[in-house]
Amino acid sequence: MESTSLYFGATYIMLCVVFGIIGKSTKLGFWGVFLISIFLTPAIGMVVVLTASPKKKKRKSPYS
Repeated sequence: MESTSLYFGATYIMLCVVFGIIGKSTKLGFWGVFLISIFLTPAIGMVVVLTASPKKKKRKSPYS
């Protein structure tokens, strides 16, 4: 019984980390997506990653 809950918890955390890593390129970033996945569910974290807008790229000034 205890090993089942350990596997479930480890899988849950790993999914949250994976979605956080995927979400690094969004405006929410790693921590935003990771915390949403932890507090809600990894499934909602996946939806957030798929619907979040990407980060804007910084443009380099030609004079710098």
